[in-house]
Amino acid sequence: MDDNKRGGDIDLLLRPQLSDRVIARKLDLLRLLERQLGERKIDILIEMPDDTRPIVRLAHETGVLL
Repeated sequence: MDDNKRGGDIDLLLRPQLSDRVIARKLDLLRLLERQLGERKIDILIEMPDDTRPIVRLAHETGVLL
């Protein structure tokens, strides 16, 4: 990943409270972001309780808290 490249994709890690609506809310967020930011590649990763995936660990270590 090269953070200096312009026009790169946007990667988001979400830590929602458990809900049956997590997927619907993810889609709503994607639509809202596309309207606000234009057509850019946006990846949204949903973190679940006790999530041990390496990508989640990397997001915590290198990500920027919004």
